[in-house]
Amino acid sequence: MGTLLDVVCLGNGATQFDVIFQAIEKAVSQLEEKWSNYKSNSTISRINKSLLTHSQAEVPQDIFRALKQVHRVSQNTDGLFNCWGGQKYNKQKFSEAIEHENYELTAPHLSDIIFDEAKSTIVSRNSNAQIDSGGFGKGLAINAVREILDSYKVHDSLISFGGSSIYAKGQHPYGPYWPISIPHYYKSDSHALELKLYTTCVSISGHHPGQRKVKPHGHVFHPENKHPVDHNRVAIVHGPDAVTAEVLSTAFLMAPSNRMTSIAQAFSLYAIYVLTYDEGHEVNLTFKSIEHEEVTQA
Repeated sequence: MGTLLDVVCLGNGATQFDVIFQAIEKAVSQLEEKWSNYKSNSTISRINKSLLTHSQAEVPQDIFRALKQVHRVSQNTDGLFNCWGGQKYNKQKFSEAIEHENYELTAPHLSDIIFDEAKSTIVSRNSNAQIDSGGFGKGLAINAVREILDSYKVHDSLISFGGSSIYAKGQHPYGPYWPISIPHYYKSDSHALELKLYTTCVSISGHHPGQRKVKPHGHVFHPENKHPVDHNRVAIVHGPDAVTAEVLSTAFLMAPSNRMTSIAQAFSLYAIYVLTYDEGHEVNLTFKSIEHEEVTQA
């Protein structure tokens, strides 16, 4: 998945760690063979080719269910998360030649996508539909790892994909929860928030000037105004399902302030936090969806 995987297992799980890690590696590799946009022979790449050619595609049941979940959650974000832009978005992300004011993407609206349960088929009324799994793929991997840990009866563990998608199970060896710090982008010796995880997931999406060295126009595109997100903001989502958390953290990275509360109301099981950085590089907690004892601001 193009990111670092960290795994910590404690207690009974530690005694068979090699076996558990091999099972995790295998599961993640299988997911990548299905979901990678960068592998021309992946299942998603084949589906995208079919959508491009025929505006419809037959989809394996597991992928159909996952895409339908992502689509349903996306609708509840007022369409701020849209995974159907595919290669159009990716080409813009990495292009240095395109001027900011010239962005014009024609990704499908969520209402253009039709799921046919009986035929396990996806139909698009927009010929530009191309699935981009980048915004939720790590969530799928986290959920797969959870199943493996449960199957091996591991009670206490921590899984991190690149530090932005995290799952903690059970207890930390020195306390009843796993403490997770959200770093301060401008102060290497400080953190912005601290979360306490109890068998839950965290997804973090952020944008700051340092990212322009890799992706000059930002890594998230707003599906409404067709421009990259370029404000200094970090969205953190803490809750039970990793895929939903991934979708929400991306949506709240771009959500206008006056729409955050209404969107958050559809996700009562998730704690959502938005941090912003001012001109003096000071961090502020500008949105918190619900009161949670497990969060402190540094």
